[in-house]
Amino acid sequence: MMDGGMVLTREESWPAPRWKELKVGRVFAADALLPENEHRNFIHNSGYVAHLGECEPFFDKLSLLTDPLPNMVWIADGARWIWRWVAEQYPGAVQILDRPATRYFHAKEKLCEFAQLAFPEEPTRKEWIQKQEDLLFEDQVALVIANVSLMSLKGQPKDKQQALLKYYQNNEHRMRYGTFREQGYLIGSEPIEAAIRHLIQQRLKLSGQRWTIAGAQQVANLRVAEKSGQWQKVVQLIEHSG
Repeated sequence: MMDGGMVLTREESWPAPRWKELKVGRVFAADALLPENEHRNFIHNSGYVAHLGECEPFFDKLSLLTDPLPNMVWIADGARWIWRWVAEQYPGAVQILDRPATRYFHAKEKLCEFAQLAFPEEPTRKEWIQKQEDLLFEDQVALVIANVSLMSLKGQPKDKQQALLKYYQNNEHRMRYGTFREQGYLIGSEPIEAAIRHLIQQRLKLSGQRWTIAGAQQVANLRVAEKSGQWQKVVQLIEHSG
C-alpha cells in the first residue's frame, strides 16, 4: 500500500510555510493480518518507507521491500503516478482501487459528486447512488459506466459525467470488489491510513511545527526504522559512529 500525508515545511517558500507531501509505503504479508475481534483485524508485522519529495526516490526505497516478493496485491488510490509505476515494475500484480475507512470509498465518492449535480432531489439521488454502489460490489463496473453514459446532461453535470466516466474506465480492472473479496483480498485502505497517522501525524504535525526538508526526512527515517522493527540497526549505527 502507498499514500501520502502533508508536512508543513519552512524551506523553499520562506517566509511563508509550505505544505509538502511525505509519501509512505507499507508492505506486509497476507498471513500478518490477524483477527483482533469479530469486527476488527490487526497487522502484526509491517515494513515501511517514507520520502519527502518526488516519487522516483520514494519508489527506489519501496522497491527494496517489494522486489523480492513473488506475488503482490497493490492497494492505492486513483493516482496515475502510482499505477504507472506498478504496471511497469510488477505487471503481474493484482491492482485494487482502495476503499478508504469512511463509507465514501473513492469509487463511490466520485459517484456522489456527480449525483449531487445530476439529481437535485435527495430521495432520487440516494436511490440511484445505492443501485450503482450495489453494482460496483457485484463486479458490474461496466454496467455502471453504461448507466452513467446514457444520461443526457448539459453544463456542469455534463462535465462531471465525463470526469466520472474517465475515472471508472481508467480503473475498471481495479474495481472488481466482489471478486477481490471472494479471493480474500483486502480492499480497504485502513492500514495505510493508520500508517500515515502513526508515522507522520503523531510526530511531524504537532502544533506549531515547521520543518526543514532534511529534518522532516530524518525524523521520518527514524520512525520508519522503529515501526518496522529495525530500531536495533539505528542503535548499532550510533554505537559504531562513536
